[in-house]
Order: sequence, then structure tokens, then C-alpha cells
Amino acid sequence: MPQNNIQDWPGLTYAELRREEERVLNRSDSVLNQGRLGTCGPIAVLHALEVESPTRLKALADEVYRDHALLPADVVEGANCERDRHPLAVILATHLLNENNLFLTYHATESKADLVAGGSTSSDIKKWLEKFFPNREVSSYSSYFWGALNNAQKVSALWVSPEKKPIVVALLNGDYLQAHAQNKHLPSLLAACSAKGHVIHILTPFIECLDGSIRFDAYTWGATQTFRMSKDDFKGMMWELIVAQ
Repeated sequence: MPQNNIQDWPGLTYAELRREEERVLNRSDSVLNQGRLGTCGPIAVLHALEVESPTRLKALADEVYRDHALLPADVVEGANCERDRHPLAVILATHLLNENNLFLTYHATESKADLVAGGSTSSDIKKWLEKFFPNREVSSYSSYFWGALNNAQKVSALWVSPEKKPIVVALLNGDYLQAHAQNKHLPSLLAACSAKGHVIHILTPFIECLDGSIRFDAYTWGATQTFRMSKDDFKGMMWELIVAQ
């Protein structure tokens, strides 16, 4: 790991990046916050890597930081207001997105072009999980039309071994996670076309409560949160569960 002879980025010193990395290692909280950027896909996978192997996440951050060719010049030069708030998240998410983008370049802005370039598909999630967890088998449980509750039961059953919990990333209609969101009940494919798609890192099995509701913990929007909803809302929300086990 380089300690010297590294050129600081404008507005982001190596010392600042190391402080972000130390917060990851200490796990007091997560610095992997998408902020105002539409980078929920890579952030969910990076958070899974943080939970499973924070030292590997730190090594990845160092690699991307010292190789400016891995990121667009405007991100390196500091032409992004979010980077000062979430530097590690912006650097790593931008790198992962541009590894997968064949025709578009993601620049970590709030522009319409970056809304498209930052969109993550299930195939992107699978590639990232296979890259970071090569010793695990990656599989997908799709429920765009039906099967969400059955898939939730199958995935919950994978939490049988406390030594090796599954890594679960969910693609879903993000409106269902927000109490006052409108148009929650758009059909799945229509919601996907309406940019309602969101990606989160699932941290617990899906538990059926006494009142019939479904409860689970997930990391999203910069924090671990507990969600509880009716079975009908769960079925409407859940599109696909991607699992590395």
C-alpha cells in the first residue's frame, strides 16, 4: 500500500481518503452513502463488501485513487459537489459503473445523462458480486410478475449458517420504502420504466410477523433501516433478489 509519492487529487487529499477508509475498517458507521446520486446499485454491492471484507474495500479504494485513468477527468479534478461529502462512495461507485458501461461514461453528477449512465441492471449486480465474492455461487430470484413471497421464503432459508450468511441484494420499487411516496402501486414493469427502481443490501431474513406483515433490515440511503410492510405491498415492491451464497 503506497504511503508516499502519491499525488493528491484536487480537493481530496490522500489523508482524507484514508480517514474514510479507517471509518470503514472501524465499522462505526458506513461512509458508502449515495447522497443525491443515483448510484444505489454499486453502493449496495460495495456495502456488502464492506460488511464481509472491509480490508478488501480499502485496498480497492487505494487502487482506484492512485490510478486516475480509472475515472473521468472531471471527477478526478473535483468537478462534483458530492465528492467532498462522500468521497469514497463517489470514487468507487463511479469506477464500478464505468467498468460496466460500454457506450456511456458516468461522471457522478445529477444530470439526466448520468441518470441513464448510473442505472444498474441485475446483470451488473451479478457481475459485481461474482467479482468481489468469487468463492460464492450467485443466483437470482425474479418476481416481476409473481412469486415474491415464495422467493423471500427461499432466500430466508439460506440464513441457516451464522458462519456464512448469504449476501443478498434486492432490486425493487423504491417508493414502497418511503412512507409518503406517490404512485406506489404502479405495475412492476411500468414502475421500472418510470425510474422507480432502487437497489438495497438486505441484511436479515424476511420475517413474517404475527399480524401477517413482512419485516427485514436493509442498508440503503446511507443507513441500516428496519422495514415492515403488508404482504401485498411486499409483493408489489419486490422485483428481484440476487444472492451470493
